[in-house]
Amino acid sequence: MTTTCNVNQRCMLEKTRSLLDGHDEYVMGCSPDASSQRICNIGKTLAFGRRAVHEMIVGVTCCDTDRCNLPTESSAVPNAVTVHSTVPHTSTVPNTITHTPTQHVPSCVKDIVIIVQDFWSHHTHLENATPYVTAFLKELVARLPIGQTDSLLELSLIDTHIHKVWSLTDYLTNNRLQTALNDIPFKKTSDILDINDLVLYLSSQAFGIGSGDRPNVPNTVVIFVDQRARLHGHVIALGNVHSTDIVIVNIGSAVHSAVSQIATLATGSHHVLSVAGYNALHGIKDTLVNLICN
Repeated sequence: MTTTCNVNQRCMLEKTRSLLDGHDEYVMGCSPDASSQRICNIGKTLAFGRRAVHEMIVGVTCCDTDRCNLPTESSAVPNAVTVHSTVPHTSTVPNTITHTPTQHVPSCVKDIVIIVQDFWSHHTHLENATPYVTAFLKELVARLPIGQTDSLLELSLIDTHIHKVWSLTDYLTNNRLQTALNDIPFKKTSDILDINDLVLYLSSQAFGIGSGDRPNVPNTVVIFVDQRARLHGHVIALGNVHSTDIVIVNIGSAVHSAVSQIATLATGSHHVLSVAGYNALHGIKDTLVNLICN
């Protein structure tokens, strides 16, 4: 979700810290017109959204270019930007702590399994992908009708093994699902993707009886793969995957050798989507919704 800031506003990123458990949260939006310069200069505000009594504002960062206010690992220290602009700019608002407004497609009854690679490398300088992935999944879910007579969504993470986060029937409303997406337990410990474990999971576990799979409802799998990953194993034939569409989302260079192997799992070439980086995921949202629901 994005919004265009007025001429007298700037894109802002507010970081807060919970006084209960110490976790950090972010709010992204436009600065108030009247106090924009003062807030950006001091790096703090008490008016940039309502805060709960158990939250402490750590700081505010201001910037003046399109979608410049996504949180990164460097967001820990507010850094006021001195560039001024007279042209309205677009402020990115990935909802990592609030619910994304729902705009459902007219009809979508699917059992959906989302598999996200939990990627990390100690040898490569990486952006903090978590806010981008969380924001994109919430935008995606906001487009889907969720419920027992609509779509259901399961989430798993993969690195050296598959780790199921929740099953299809664990969250049966859009609000509960979006709340759960705020707390995806990323570990960020490996750059290995075990493709054999992935194929085994798709063949025998993803849509098993225990997962809440509905026999008469078509299935869709969406797999998010970081193209800097090191693959373990080789693609083998899928078995026991009935009425299932598989969509591959490649994040990073499309010339990496991993792409050609994992892309063979997709239903067809039009079920393989590629983006340059995590901050570009929002650009494929509508395409992905159409592939899931149609």
